[in-house]
Amino acid sequence: MKRVVITITVLIFSISFCMAQIERNPGNIKGAMEEQKEREAKERKEAEERKRQQDAVYKNAFESAERNVEQQRYEQAKQDYKKALDIKPENKSLINKKIADIDKLIVAEKAAEREQKYQEAIKSAQRNIEYERYELAREDYLTALALNPEKNDFINEQIDNIKQLIAAEKDKKEKMLAAQKREQEVAEQRRQAAEKERLYNEAIASAERNAKQGRYEHAKDDYRDARNLRPENASYVDRKIADLDKPALLYIYRKLPSGSFISISTSARYDVYLDNVVVGRTVNKWKTVVTVDKYGKKILSAEIEGRKATVDINFEPGEEYYVRASYTSREVRTGKYVQKKNYITGATTSEPETKTEYTPTLQLVSKSVGKSEYDAIK
Repeated sequence: MKRVVITITVLIFSISFCMAQIERNPGNIKGAMEEQKEREAKERKEAEERKRQQDAVYKNAFESAERNVEQQRYEQAKQDYKKALDIKPENKSLINKKIADIDKLIVAEKAAEREQKYQEAIKSAQRNIEYERYELAREDYLTALALNPEKNDFINEQIDNIKQLIAAEKDKKEKMLAAQKREQEVAEQRRQAAEKERLYNEAIASAERNAKQGRYEHAKDDYRDARNLRPENASYVDRKIADLDKPALLYIYRKLPSGSFISISTSARYDVYLDNVVVGRTVNKWKTVVTVDKYGKKILSAEIEGRKATVDINFEPGEEYYVRASYTSREVRTGKYVQKKNYITGATTSEPETKTEYTPTLQLVSKSVGKSEYDAIK
């Protein structure tokens, strides 16, 4: 409309200009009119070219808008329609309707997008519930509520259910952890008991080894360690310790020689020594018992005129040991001669002088043999 007004104004001005020129110079009227016609033709041609160009731009913008609508590029379509409106404002009604339709499509698209996201959030929540990922399910439902507030009642109900599931899951985990803790405590108790049993058995074994090797104080220490590890076995261990404190008993005896009915000469008597300490003097049908409270290897010995007998005894606590004492004898020449008279013939002869030598013997015998021989001596 603006362009039409301008065109009319230009024509009026041109006519006025021509009239003025005619009044001034009537001879040039014909030439002036022809120039005017040429200018008007040129202006019409330029106007038609501008209109053609505007129509082409409008058509391109409109068609681009239509294509963008078909391809759901709504914002770009709106920009194209606005460009077309700028070119042809007279088409305002049509173009505004097109833009309004696009806005409706955008609203519908956003609503569909929200609905899709809502459904995806609901499905995700359900999957998370199925896999017991309750906190994630709760977040999904909150997302769904933000997308579709109209589902407030439904979603809040689902969230309440999740809270109950979370509480149940928490209770289940607490019970499971408590059960695991109890199992660990029981396992630890068993481990400690097994370790105590192992150490106890090692202490008992060490005590027995030390006792066999004569290290009795070490053995008693081991037994005490065992008692501390298993106090319930204190009576057994204390008996073992008491056995180590029992003195050993040494039974020494000398029985009448086999086939003999009289006492042998006193020259066959001799002292018996235990580690160089006299513990008795042997004669026939003699016996004694010696208490030994210091353990280990000791020497029992006897001597007659420099002739010795020895026996080694490894004394252990509470044990009994039986030693048979005896002697051997032989006649030896003194190197002198003595005169002997034959009372029948009256003849006198010279014969070598002899004497009897006694050698002590000590023999460690088994308990069964020694006890019976020892008890037989009255």
